[in-house]
Amino acid sequence: MIALTEAQGRVLDVIVRLTHERGFPPTIREIGKGLGLTSTNAVSGHLDALARKGWITRDTRVARSIVVRTT
Repeated sequence: MIALTEAQGRVLDVIVRLTHERGFPPTIREIGKGLGLTSTNAVSGHLDALARKGWITRDTRVARSIVVRTT
């Protein structure tokens, strides 16, 4: 997989932590709250980059569809 920027790494950490704590993936707003961001567009941009780099998969038509890839 392609290396992440520091910000993308923080987004991935929040996704993993919240998924582990709750048992299901967070929403875009929950990710933003975990990062101290109010812009859902900023979070969405990071999610798009994580998907392009192969770190996550997601279905943009379905809420809570983020899956962190382990390989």
